[in-house]
Amino acid sequence: MTDLQRIGLANKTDKADNNHTFQGQSYLDVYEQHFAPLRKLPITLLEIGVHRGGSLKTWRDYFPLGLITGLDINPSAFQDYGPRIQVYIGSQTDPTAISGITPLAFDIIIDDGSHRVDHILTSLKLLWARLRPGGTYVIEDLSLSYLGDISGYRDKWLGQSLNPQDKTCFNDRSKINRLILDILNRMDHLSGDVRSIHFHPMMAVIRKT
Repeated sequence: MTDLQRIGLANKTDKADNNHTFQGQSYLDVYEQHFAPLRKLPITLLEIGVHRGGSLKTWRDYFPLGLITGLDINPSAFQDYGPRIQVYIGSQTDPTAISGITPLAFDIIIDDGSHRVDHILTSLKLLWARLRPGGTYVIEDLSLSYLGDISGYRDKWLGQSLNPQDKTCFNDRSKINRLILDILNRMDHLSGDVRSIHFHPMMAVIRKT
């Protein structure tokens, strides 16, 4: 068991459970591969989607010098999760909410928010400039982008009912595919500002130049 997996289990984050594990490797095992070199650094991390704070506390304990920030649309997510954790309330697609988040730049940004394709792409557009050079942007739970109508998840996910219940409830995977193809095209032509993109089951890990 990786150290990050152990910390995640202790903090009861769902990133360590069976629903986020494929062939014995959980999300946290994947994160350990990418984040281990940063562990002792004073990193800044933003995660979209707070839920009950398990992931934020996991990052706090894994990065002992890190400042951990969460963004969630559900007001109930605004709680005291302990030292070095701050939480903001707002939509991941709201430029005003995004602009109010501090610090201004992040080493790591994780989108574990609404999982709606339009929201994913809007957040990426709003936050990419806030990602430091060499930073990592992660999109989780990409399998949901194939579902089409995800309106049935309103009651299952805390805060989901607070999002606008309009056409954004309908996912269009082709939009993400076009984004990925554009990134790959730029990389192959030695242009753009993406150094690498790693795909894991249900996850995309994008590294900025």
